[in-house]
Amino acid sequence: FADESKVSPPLPPTEGRFDVVIDNDAISRLDLSPFQAATGMKNPLSVKPHEFLERSIGFTINYTRPDPRDPRELSEYPDIRLWFVRLDATYPWLPVLLDWRAGELARYAAMLVPHQVIQKVHMLVCE
Repeated sequence: FADESKVSPPLPPTEGRFDVVIDNDAISRLDLSPFQAATGMKNPLSVKPHEFLERSIGFTINYTRPDPRDPRELSEYPDIRLWFVRLDATYPWLPVLLDWRAGELARYAAMLVPHQVIQKVHMLVCE
């Protein structure tokens, strides 16, 4: 369709970034240990964010959908969003450290802001 804007894909992940891998188990238990293990940020009160500015942070979400035909984006699943809300509440300065270049800030924001993606259905009427 002519009115659809062309958005270029994000750049590849920044080399040397912390890659946090979460799965259904961590998500269902609201378990932040995958983040803490990948980054070394065990206690949020003792972390000095400026020490992590040299390396950015990204996420790999290995989520098995309950229904493989469910068309929702990952950011539309309440349990995934809740995990990210807990992460944000624990590490409120985290967006500064995300791999912005690879689109991690946009994805992180999508996890925190309630929304629903509605797919447009274009109908062709023939006479």
